[in-house]
Amino acid sequence: MKFKITRTSLWSDERPCKEAKKETFTDDKGEPRIGWFMNIDSVEELNKFSDKYGELVLSRSIWNKNIKEIEIYDWYRE
Repeated sequence: MKFKITRTSLWSDERPCKEAKKETFTDDKGEPRIGWFMNIDSVEELNKFSDKYGELVLSRSIWNKNIKEIEIYDWYRE
C-alpha cells in the first residue's frame, strides 16, 4: 500500500526519510501537489519502519482524503 510520508519536525519540502520518493498527487480540489511517498505492504514492514524511525501516526492526508499518510512523530506538535 502506498503511503504519503511526513515528519513532524520538518516544515519544509525535505525528504522525511531515505526510503521516500517525491511524487506528484492531486488534492481534493483537483490541484497538483508534491509529496513524499513509499510503499509498505505488510504489518512486518510497518513494524520495521517503526523500529527504525520511532513513533508513527497513521491518518488520512489533509490534502486528499483518499491518500493514507504516515507521520514520523519525532517532535511535539500539540
